[in-house]
Amino acid sequence: MSSDEIMTGPQDTEDYWRMLFERQPHSRAYFLPPLRRVMDWYYLRLLITVTPDQVVVRPPMPAAAQSPAKGDSPLPGAGLLARYPRAVLAARDATGAPVLARTRPVPADGGFAVDVPTDCAAVPGPASLLVHRHDERLNNMHNTLVRGELRAADGGLLLVPAGVVEPMGSGRASEAVSVLRTTRRAAARYPRRRGLERPQARWQDFRALARQARRGDGG
Repeated sequence: MSSDEIMTGPQDTEDYWRMLFERQPHSRAYFLPPLRRVMDWYYLRLLITVTPDQVVVRPPMPAAAQSPAKGDSPLPGAGLLARYPRAVLAARDATGAPVLARTRPVPADGGFAVDVPTDCAAVPGPASLLVHRHDERLNNMHNTLVRGELRAADGGLLLVPAGVVEPMGSGRASEAVSVLRTTRRAAARYPRRRGLERPQARWQDFRALARQARRGDGG
């Protein structure tokens, strides 16, 4: 369930924001001058409620004997995927419902061969491979998403890449500027297309939660 109402404060999501301020201390500076002028989009949210009808718990993947050589592959995203020991495959089952599974993608026959657990009912269709990391304080983030089509091949599955979503985490200043511009423009388009004025974030409410988080960690 989703709502078109733009949330300007932490109402009904206080636990989420409190946890974020505790685990990501540097984010407390986003709503203070001068960062507040460029980060206001971050605090304007659409609330999406997801009600799960199935929960699947799988054990961690066993350590690989050796990492497959995939960094020298010409496939889109191969060099970026090669930096990680595993990736997350996102696909659909026969009903169209999303399915997720950890896998070790290996370049093969124009795509990435992916092995999935027997309880992962992924079928051919749109799919992606995601790799992601950050430190214990949700900083120094890097992620890459390889999008493509999942196909049946030789008794297994093959993801044929169609493109790579611009990765984050290079540390380049140009990357940070590009992300800020893109997100600010997207946040401005949403109310404009609906004939609405751009709302103002309720900074005082966020500051109150941040103070609670700061007291909790002794800051």
